[in-house]
Amino acid sequence: MMRTMLVTLMMISVVLTETHYYMSAPWTPFNPDRSINLDTIPDQAKFHKEQGVTHAWVIGGMGQWYALTVEERQQLGQAWVKAGNEKDLFVIVHTGASVIRDAVELTKHATKIGANAIAVIPPFTGARPGSVSELIEVLKMIVGDSKLPLYYYHIPGTTGINFKMSQILDEAYTSLPTLKGVKYVDSDVIDFVKCSEMFKGKYEMFWAPEPKLQAMPFGSKHYVLAESYYAPYLSKVVQQWDNENLKGAREAQQQLNDLQSLIGSSGSCAAMGQ
Repeated sequence: MMRTMLVTLMMISVVLTETHYYMSAPWTPFNPDRSINLDTIPDQAKFHKEQGVTHAWVIGGMGQWYALTVEERQQLGQAWVKAGNEKDLFVIVHTGASVIRDAVELTKHATKIGANAIAVIPPFTGARPGSVSELIEVLKMIVGDSKLPLYYYHIPGTTGINFKMSQILDEAYTSLPTLKGVKYVDSDVIDFVKCSEMFKGKYEMFWAPEPKLQAMPFGSKHYVLAESYYAPYLSKVVQQWDNENLKGAREAQQQLNDLQSLIGSSGSCAAMGQ
């Protein structure tokens, strides 16, 4: 009897302590003269933390990495690492670039400044990797001897790199040991499930497409937010799902959908200014 009670309590503990991560990619703040406004980064980090964001994916697409110089990206990365440390945010510095040597330099800098992890979108302008093996070799060149955890930016609609993510992970399993997770910006749920099941949770799979509820029956645990201020609403969806309340999860998802539609109709920045 006592053993049964202990097992039951252990199972309840596992459910209550299940970890969910919420990733947001912050905008890069600019001054009127188009220089980067680094002074606002601490406030951005504070706001992210208050909203419930756990992972900040900095200098990504939302951060307009393609419009910044290498030096500007280094300055921005350093400011975010400092602010993230102060606010207990897991800061992932995106180091992908159109030019591999720039990506290598950015990776070295992110490692030097103490980022929690790096993220890479492979070069996709001009010639793209022709096979999964070529893609892995490009990633290995960018990572170099850095020991930081690596997150792969899987966004085939933008890059035109259409390999299945499960194929990439299969190839990377032994040849790219620092690979820790994936920002999954693709609607292929079947491939997402394969990534989760084939590798028994080895990789952190962050689901990005909306609605987020669609991925929960397939074991999704971590999510990409379109904006940091969606985190409290998404956490309600996740909480209801974890409590096996499908009706509540649907209602919470609809609230999130309505908010996104409202803000989207006015433009994110314009709406937040009201």
